[in-house]
Amino acid sequence: MKKKSSLTSSAQKELVRLVLQAYSKDPLSFSNLLPEVGGILNNIFAPKVLSTQSFGITERERLDQVRLLDALIAKNNQAQLSADEAKVALEKCAILIDSEFLPLSVDHTSILGLLVTALEYSPKSVDKKTDVAFSQEIPAREVFVIRGVKLSLTWDYRLLAINIIPTYMKERNSLLTFVGIIERENGNE
Repeated sequence: MKKKSSLTSSAQKELVRLVLQAYSKDPLSFSNLLPEVGGILNNIFAPKVLSTQSFGITERERLDQVRLLDALIAKNNQAQLSADEAKVALEKCAILIDSEFLPLSVDHTSILGLLVTALEYSPKSVDKKTDVAFSQEIPAREVFVIRGVKLSLTWDYRLLAINIIPTYMKERNSLLTFVGIIERENGNE
Protein backbone atom coordinates (compact mmCIF):
# COMPACT_ATOMS: atom_id res chain seq x y z
CA MET A 1 0.00 0.00 0.00
CA LYS A 2 1.35 3.41 -0.95
CA LYS A 3 1.92 6.10 1.62
CA LYS A 4 0.09 9.38 1.10
CA SER A 5 2.51 12.20 0.51
CA SER A 6 1.76 15.70 1.72
CA LEU A 7 1.71 18.61 -0.67
CA THR A 8 4.84 20.66 -0.93
CA SER A 9 4.66 24.35 -0.21
CA SER A 10 4.87 25.21 -3.90
CA ALA A 11 2.16 22.68 -4.74
CA GLN A 12 -0.10 24.16 -2.03
CA LYS A 13 0.51 27.63 -3.39
CA GLU A 14 -0.33 26.54 -6.94
CA LEU A 15 -3.45 24.70 -5.74
CA VAL A 16 -4.70 27.76 -3.84
CA ARG A 17 -3.95 30.01 -6.84
CA LEU A 18 -5.86 27.72 -9.22
CA VAL A 19 -8.84 27.41 -6.88
CA LEU A 20 -9.04 31.18 -6.35
CA GLN A 21 -8.61 31.81 -10.08
CA ALA A 22 -11.41 29.39 -10.98
CA TYR A 23 -13.66 30.84 -8.29
CA SER A 24 -13.05 34.46 -9.30
CA LYS A 25 -13.88 33.75 -12.97
CA ASP A 26 -17.30 32.27 -12.22
CA PRO A 27 -18.28 31.95 -8.53
CA LEU A 28 -21.71 30.47 -9.28
CA SER A 29 -20.44 27.67 -11.56
CA PHE A 30 -17.55 26.97 -9.20
CA SER A 31 -19.97 26.69 -6.26
CA ASN A 32 -22.22 24.36 -8.26
CA LEU A 33 -19.26 22.14 -9.12
CA LEU A 34 -17.70 22.15 -5.64
CA PRO A 35 -20.43 23.30 -3.23
CA GLU A 36 -18.44 22.86 -0.02
CA VAL A 37 -15.38 24.74 -1.28
CA GLY A 38 -17.61 27.33 -2.98
CA GLY A 39 -19.47 27.83 0.30
CA ILE A 40 -16.22 28.46 2.15
CA LEU A 41 -15.04 30.93 -0.49
CA ASN A 42 -18.46 32.65 -0.55
CA ASN A 43 -18.16 33.11 3.21
CA ILE A 44 -14.65 34.53 2.90
CA PHE A 45 -15.55 37.01 0.19
CA ALA A 46 -19.11 37.81 1.35
CA PRO A 47 -19.96 40.71 3.66
CA LYS A 48 -18.82 40.08 7.23
CA VAL A 49 -22.17 40.49 8.89
CA LEU A 50 -25.68 39.57 7.85
CA SER A 51 -28.67 41.46 9.10
CA THR A 52 -32.37 40.94 8.53
CA GLN A 53 -33.22 44.63 8.79
CA SER A 54 -31.02 47.48 7.76
CA PHE A 55 -31.64 50.97 9.03
CA GLY A 56 -29.83 54.25 9.34
CA ILE A 57 -28.68 56.32 12.27
CA THR A 58 -27.44 59.87 12.35
CA GLU A 59 -23.77 60.74 12.74
CA ARG A 60 -24.41 61.96 16.30
CA GLU A 61 -26.22 58.72 17.20
CA ARG A 62 -23.37 56.72 15.67
CA LEU A 63 -20.77 58.64 17.70
CA ASP A 64 -22.80 58.16 20.90
CA GLN A 65 -23.22 54.42 20.26
CA VAL A 66 -19.50 53.98 19.49
CA ARG A 67 -18.44 56.00 22.55
CA LEU A 68 -20.68 53.99 24.88
CA LEU A 69 -19.66 50.68 23.30
CA ASP A 70 -15.95 51.53 23.60
CA ALA A 71 -16.43 52.37 27.30
CA LEU A 72 -18.25 49.09 27.93
CA ILE A 73 -15.59 47.06 26.09
CA ALA A 74 -12.84 48.80 28.08
CA LYS A 75 -14.70 47.98 31.29
CA ASN A 76 -15.09 44.36 30.13
CA ASN A 77 -11.36 44.13 29.39
CA GLN A 78 -10.75 45.08 33.04
CA ALA A 79 -13.22 42.35 34.17
CA GLN A 80 -15.51 44.98 35.71
CA LEU A 81 -18.53 44.56 33.45
CA SER A 82 -21.76 42.98 34.71
CA ALA A 83 -23.82 40.55 32.63
CA ASP A 84 -26.53 43.22 32.18
CA GLU A 85 -23.97 45.76 30.98
CA ALA A 86 -22.58 43.17 28.55
CA LYS A 87 -26.09 42.71 27.14
CA VAL A 88 -26.35 46.48 26.64
CA ALA A 89 -22.98 46.42 24.84
CA LEU A 90 -24.23 43.62 22.58
CA GLU A 91 -27.33 45.69 21.79
CA LYS A 92 -25.05 48.57 20.78
CA CYS A 93 -23.03 46.17 18.59
CA ALA A 94 -26.27 45.11 16.88
CA ILE A 95 -27.28 48.72 16.23
CA LEU A 96 -23.88 49.55 14.74
CA ILE A 97 -23.78 46.34 12.68
CA ASP A 98 -27.26 46.96 11.27
CA SER A 99 -26.37 50.54 10.36
CA GLU A 100 -23.03 49.33 8.92
CA PHE A 101 -21.00 51.52 11.31
CA LEU A 102 -19.35 48.94 13.58
CA PRO A 103 -15.80 50.23 14.07
CA LEU A 104 -12.91 47.96 13.13
CA SER A 105 -11.67 48.21 16.72
CA VAL A 106 -14.70 46.14 17.78
CA ASP A 107 -13.36 42.85 16.52
CA HIS A 108 -14.27 39.18 16.98
CA THR A 109 -12.32 38.97 20.25
CA SER A 110 -14.09 42.00 21.76
CA ILE A 111 -17.54 40.70 20.87
CA LEU A 112 -16.68 37.20 22.08
CA GLY A 113 -15.59 38.74 25.40
CA LEU A 114 -18.94 40.50 25.72
CA LEU A 115 -20.75 37.25 24.96
CA VAL A 116 -18.74 35.40 27.63
CA THR A 117 -19.66 38.07 30.19
CA ALA A 118 -23.35 38.14 29.19
CA LEU A 119 -23.71 34.35 29.13
CA GLU A 120 -21.21 33.63 31.93
CA TYR A 121 -19.62 30.95 29.71
CA SER A 122 -17.96 30.86 26.32
CA PRO A 123 -20.12 30.19 23.25
CA LYS A 124 -17.18 28.10 22.01
CA SER A 125 -17.95 25.55 24.75
CA VAL A 126 -21.42 24.82 23.32
CA ASP A 127 -21.77 21.50 21.46
CA LYS A 128 -25.29 21.83 20.07
CA LYS A 129 -27.53 24.66 18.90
CA THR A 130 -28.48 26.69 21.95
CA ASP A 131 -30.92 29.53 22.48
CA VAL A 132 -30.42 31.53 25.67
CA ALA A 133 -33.61 33.53 26.23
CA PHE A 134 -33.78 36.63 28.42
CA SER A 135 -37.43 37.41 27.62
CA GLN A 136 -40.55 35.67 26.31
CA GLU A 137 -41.24 38.43 23.76
CA ILE A 138 -41.31 37.51 20.08
CA PRO A 139 -38.18 38.78 18.27
CA ALA A 140 -38.64 41.44 15.61
CA ARG A 141 -35.10 41.32 14.19
CA GLU A 142 -31.99 39.16 14.25
CA VAL A 143 -28.39 40.26 13.91
CA PHE A 144 -25.32 38.05 13.61
CA VAL A 145 -22.65 39.60 15.84
CA ILE A 146 -20.03 36.95 15.07
CA ARG A 147 -20.18 33.85 12.94
CA GLY A 148 -22.36 31.33 14.75
CA VAL A 149 -23.86 33.79 17.25
CA LYS A 150 -27.07 35.62 16.47
CA LEU A 151 -28.90 38.09 18.67
CA SER A 152 -32.70 38.07 18.71
CA LEU A 153 -33.91 41.61 19.37
CA THR A 154 -37.00 43.78 19.59
CA TRP A 155 -37.61 46.50 17.00
CA ASP A 156 -35.84 48.96 19.31
CA TYR A 157 -32.84 46.62 19.74
CA ARG A 158 -33.51 45.27 23.22
CA LEU A 159 -31.84 41.87 23.57
CA LEU A 160 -34.30 38.99 23.85
CA ALA A 161 -32.05 36.00 23.26
CA ILE A 162 -28.62 34.86 22.19
CA ASN A 163 -28.67 32.05 19.64
CA ILE A 164 -25.51 29.93 19.36
CA ILE A 165 -24.94 27.75 16.31
CA PRO A 166 -21.73 25.77 17.02
CA THR A 167 -21.45 24.31 13.51
CA TYR A 168 -21.03 27.84 12.14
CA MET A 169 -18.45 28.62 14.81
CA LYS A 170 -16.48 25.52 13.82
CA GLU A 171 -16.86 26.46 10.16
CA ARG A 172 -15.24 29.81 10.98
CA ASN A 173 -12.18 27.99 12.32
CA SER A 174 -11.99 26.04 9.05
CA LEU A 175 -12.23 29.28 7.10
CA LEU A 176 -9.44 30.82 9.17
CA THR A 177 -7.26 27.79 8.50
CA PHE A 178 -7.88 28.19 4.77
CA VAL A 179 -7.18 31.93 4.95
CA GLY A 180 -3.99 31.16 6.90
CA ILE A 181 -2.79 28.95 4.04
CA ILE A 182 -3.52 31.73 1.55
CA GLU A 183 -1.71 34.33 3.67
CA ARG A 184 1.32 32.08 4.14
CA GLU A 185 1.49 31.47 0.42
CA ASN A 186 1.26 35.18 -0.31
CA GLY A 187 4.01 35.98 2.17
CA ASN A 188 1.73 37.79 4.63
CA GLU A 189 2.79 35.69 7.59
